[in-house]
Amino acid sequence: MTKSAQISAEELELEEGRSLSDYLDIIRRRKWMVSAIAALIFFGGIVAAVTLPPIYRSTGTILIEGQEIPQDLVGAAVSSYAAQRLGMISKEIMNRSNLLWIIEQFDLYPEIPDDQIEALLNRMQGDISLEMTSGDVSDPTSGRSTEGTVAFDISYEGKDPELVQKVANKLVMLFLDKNAEERSRKASEVVEFVRQEVEQQRAYLEEIERRIADFKERHVDKLPEFASMNMETIERLRSEMDDITRELRSLEERRFYLQGQLTQIEPYAPVQNEEGKEVLEDDDRLRVLQSEYTSALAVYGKDHPDVKRLKREMRTLEAKLGRVSALDEREILLAKLREELQTARRKYTAQHPDIRKLERKVALLERELAESPPVRQSSSRAARPPDNPAYITLQAQLSAVSSEINSLQVQRSELHKTIANYEAKLVDTPQVEREYTSLMREREDALKSYQEAVDSLKRAELTRQLEVGNKGERFTLLEPPQLPEVPVKPNRPAIVLLGLLLALAGGVGYALLADSLDHTINGRRDLSLLLGEAPLAVVPYIDIRQDGTAVGEQRTPWLMVSLFAGGVLLFAVGVHLLWMPLDVLWGTLFNK
Repeated sequence: MTKSAQISAEELELEEGRSLSDYLDIIRRRKWMVSAIAALIFFGGIVAAVTLPPIYRSTGTILIEGQEIPQDLVGAAVSSYAAQRLGMISKEIMNRSNLLWIIEQFDLYPEIPDDQIEALLNRMQGDISLEMTSGDVSDPTSGRSTEGTVAFDISYEGKDPELVQKVANKLVMLFLDKNAEERSRKASEVVEFVRQEVEQQRAYLEEIERRIADFKERHVDKLPEFASMNMETIERLRSEMDDITRELRSLEERRFYLQGQLTQIEPYAPVQNEEGKEVLEDDDRLRVLQSEYTSALAVYGKDHPDVKRLKREMRTLEAKLGRVSALDEREILLAKLREELQTARRKYTAQHPDIRKLERKVALLERELAESPPVRQSSSRAARPPDNPAYITLQAQLSAVSSEINSLQVQRSELHKTIANYEAKLVDTPQVEREYTSLMREREDALKSYQEAVDSLKRAELTRQLEVGNKGERFTLLEPPQLPEVPVKPNRPAIVLLGLLLALAGGVGYALLADSLDHTINGRRDLSLLLGEAPLAVVPYIDIRQDGTAVGEQRTPWLMVSLFAGGVLLFAVGVHLLWMPLDVLWGTLFNK
């Protein structure tokens, strides 16, 4: 059987699974190609690890410190979560204009054209990193302990260590300045907002106080604090009215008495004849008859013969004197009612129903008699005033009593109106009290809101002073960006290791792929699968050149040279990556 013998695809499908030794045989049969491919891939990894430019990183650490004065004294200057505030500040710093300004200031990324703005921004944003450190902090809203951001790191990566440090330091300063600026601005905004709130509360309070003043002016005597005074005033006025009523009653009795006395006294002095006897004139005789008629009428009634006789004589004299009868049954009834009224007043009070009833009847008869035509005097006495001293005295007393009665009646009427006015005030007091209480409650609420706003303004002013004096919650530079000495990227050992793994995988993968595409019968197993029987013996394939030497013998010196060169290369790479860069080592040796 020759080396080029082929089998069909259908026969190969009968092949069973291979063992580890079969795979090793596959690799062994193609060891030179596997070695070449693995060496090529590994060499590429080494070249990449050596030639990739170093990337340096400079990091600044900023500590988030709480305010120095306790929050229970002044409150939090600007209450917010550190992570939230950092996010806001980071967005403001990492905006388009700031990044372009930093790129232009430090001449970053010269390899990228200036017109490719988006590429510059993406590169800059990718080189900046922000990492937060968490810890136990006090919640600014509830005051309870919770997990939050206590510090954060700002890093910048680049190829030039000095430039990286400068950019990182610039970013750190931007964060510090922006935080102070933002907190001061927010504190000022809070102060302005609270000041406007204070002005609104003050205006509202003044409006309520004006309404209260107007209400008091309109209901000055109906306010609750005047209720007891109004009651006392009413009691005092009622007492005065009772005194006036009693005095009026006494004066009425006095007037009745004087009127009775006046009717019994002649207004003119008696005229005597030559014999010294008193001569009665017609008027006097008429008055005597009227007196007798009144007495008889009160005793016997109007149908008695004596009463009728006296009445006829009175009519005769009245006709003679040319006047109408000045005395009728109404006067008799009035005199009788007055006597009954005086008797009742001695028994009952002024408010008794019988007293009021008799007073109304007396007043009605007096008004009727007052409206009757006056009695005409005789011609002999019409022009002559009374000359009887006793009559004149009683008449003066009666006039004085009547004047005093009129004055007291006016006073009683005024007192009655005043009492009614105060009683109306007392009736309106509950409604006024409800409205007044509502206004006062509204004033108390407004005053409380105003005082709270004033207290808030004081705290806001104090917190703004804290922010200006850097005594509130602030960012403190814990560790400034340092000049990086060792690059952080690329990880050259990892690249070499990755190249080694890829080299092994590439060589083995090539061997397996080549074997799957090669249908040559190799070894006892393939032949047994093809023939169904085991071969008696296996003669290996030997490649003989024309000079009679085997191919393997020609390859041995070259293999030794390749292994030596590979070892030297691996040693140089190890020194460069694990101990000292070759350029530094070369410079050190050359300087010596």
